[in-house]
Amino acid sequence: MKKISVKKTLPNKPSASEAREYCFVIMPYLPKARYDLVYQQLSHLIEKNAKLRCVRADRELQPGRELLAKVHGMILGASIVVADVTEYSPNVYYEYGFASAHDRLPILIARRGVKLPTDLVGKETLRYRKSPIGDAKFKRDLSACLKREMRSPLPEQRRMLASPDPFPAYLIAAPRTPTADSKHWWHPDEGDTFGDMLGISGILTAYGNLFGTRQLPQLLHGQCVLPDVLLRPASFFCIGSSKMNEATKHFLSRLQKGLFPCWKMIPSGRGPDSRIVFQGVPSLDRRLKAKVAKRNDGKSIDYGLIIRAPHPENSQHSRHLVLIVAGRHSIGTHAACMMVTTQGLIVELEQQLKRKAGISLRNLNQRFWCVVKGTLLSNGLMSPDVKIEGLGGYAPR
Repeated sequence: MKKISVKKTLPNKPSASEAREYCFVIMPYLPKARYDLVYQQLSHLIEKNAKLRCVRADRELQPGRELLAKVHGMILGASIVVADVTEYSPNVYYEYGFASAHDRLPILIARRGVKLPTDLVGKETLRYRKSPIGDAKFKRDLSACLKREMRSPLPEQRRMLASPDPFPAYLIAAPRTPTADSKHWWHPDEGDTFGDMLGISGILTAYGNLFGTRQLPQLLHGQCVLPDVLLRPASFFCIGSSKMNEATKHFLSRLQKGLFPCWKMIPSGRGPDSRIVFQGVPSLDRRLKAKVAKRNDGKSIDYGLIIRAPHPENSQHSRHLVLIVAGRHSIGTHAACMMVTTQGLIVELEQQLKRKAGISLRNLNQRFWCVVKGTLLSNGLMSPDVKIEGLGGYAPR
């Protein structure tokens, strides 16, 4: 039996801005001595209170990238944005406007006594005297703002769903509304929002929270998607097994080529018992072959599979992610979708990936798989308690 070696997990080091969450600081660069000191002091305060490193556009080198694209990506990828609007500075106003337009509302700061432009008058602004670190009230207020921002579910959703270049993005699924003839007992009794629909609503909601609702992933049907679309440099969220989703079939082999494990989705059964069987890790394969059955307590168990990796096409695409979320039946799909969109479940997945496989959600280059177990309760509703049955990274065969 082959085992996954943590030490052999594909060795790709992330760039600085991908390695851990960060705070993007919008600020003027001149006079240089003054604002280098302000930036240094802000970095100390933010690191201390939010455990985030600070980044500034002029200090993050990304050779070959267009300057504006780099700034846009860094703002969209930040957990928190802070904007010092003390000076009249076109670059500050542009970056502040871009962040605000994409619902990345910055924490505004400025030196005391400075008159702000008319458009910023009335917006709550934290004021510091000569320097941030020398003003006790400013430090207390900034600490409170940072802690409030970090309590939101956005950091977890960002680590799971946001790639260094989050756009363009495609959400590909094949949702069906079960009719009286097609609805089986293993379909959760939760209206239409189960399985694929749960993933669609969850990912769109998370993207809207992270980047604003003005730009969202394009929604495509899994059985009608054109092959050339899948070759584009973009992020892809594929919901459903290869039986229903051509995008899942396309990416499954490409993401795992030459690697172990190599998960397969194998059709099994006919009629009402027609399903997909997952096969890839011997210690899990046996239970993943079992049919969905009602237990003595009236509950039912099914399994879902999650795979996340950088887009496999070429280096131009690698700053985008591919996320496959699939179940054998709707219970398994429902559970897998919950795992990648729910704050508490993402935290549990992140902790186990780190502890058992040495993998960080912050590093897109560390591809991983996860098998989850979902439970349909005797009342026909899904249990919120999704269990992780197995997970790991990939190693060369």
